Formats: sequence, structure tokens, C-alpha cells
Amino acid sequence: MPPKEVPPKEVPPKEVPPKEVPPKEALPKEALPKETLPNRQVVRVMAKNEDSLPPATVAGAATEQEESGPAVVNDVAEYKVMVPFAMGKTLLGKDGEKAMGEIAQIGPIAKEIRIRAPVDPGGNLQRAYGRAAEIHRMLIKAGLGRHPITIEAVDAVPDRNVVRAEVALIVDLKAKPGQ
Repeated sequence: MPPKEVPPKEVPPKEVPPKEVPPKEALPKEALPKETLPNRQVVRVMAKNEDSLPPATVAGAATEQEESGPAVVNDVAEYKVMVPFAMGKTLLGKDGEKAMGEIAQIGPIAKEIRIRAPVDPGGNLQRAYGRAAEIHRMLIKAGLGRHPITIEAVDAVPDRNVVRAEVALIVDLKAKPGQ
């Protein structure tokens, strides 16, 4: 009698979670501001032309292991700064001007700037575009007018009578300084 065949066990494949990039490794050291402001947030590193995919899931993204830990090498980093406005206002206050100063410091190395201006709870679209226009005016004043700038009005939940616009600086990590 031939030996009885035992079917092989099916083992489900292990899912490996994507590795997160520490925020300070996402931008070159010379790109980081000297003082740390609460409005700064490095959001993600992404491959060129793949901004709709989550971090570290981009096809073809190269990874390297360093002694200090994992690092992801990609083409582009997105650096977000929250710019606060008072509820019902379109002009920047002191905190907003401080955030714009940070943007002006990082801006020269950005290849693109995206502004997401919040609509007040009442849905006032004109006020959202007024906030975006104020940010745009400050960017031009800071000498960042040569960058492609995208403006978008979005619904946002206010945080204690403060509405925050989001300015994302898209930085090309492979570009040499001055390009």
C-alpha cells in the first residue's frame, strides 16, 4: 500500500508594515529651521510623481539600512507648516507671521508650494480664498513667486477660535542647492 499523502499546510504570507521615516531624516539638515516652531510638521516622503500613495509603499522606492536605523531614500519630501488665522479674519496675526517666516526660510529649496485654506464653519468660501491670497501675498513678498503655487479651499474644523491654513512645501531631495 502506497504511503498516504498529506496535503501541505497553507501558511498565510506575513504582512510587513511600511517603515516610517523619522521627520528630521526627511529633509536635508540645511533645510531645517534653526529654531523649532510648533507649526512645523514633515508629513511624508514620496517618490517623484507619486504623491497619492502613502509613504514607503511607492513602487521602486529604494531603502538603505544605516547603523543608526532605517532611512528611506526618495525623490521628494513634503514639509507642512500650519498658518493660524483668527476666526472670521483673512489677515495674518503674530503667530501667522511667525509661521510665514518659517516658510520663507525653507521656501527657497522648495520646487512647489501648495496652500490649503480653510473655510469657516459657516462655509464662507470667499474668506478661505482671502486667507490663501494673504499667504500668497506673503510668499511673493518673501521672494518665493517663482515657485508653482496651488491654492485649494477646504472644509476644516476650527480649533478654539483659530483657523489654520496648511502650506506644503514640496522639496526635491535629489536637487543640488541653487537649482
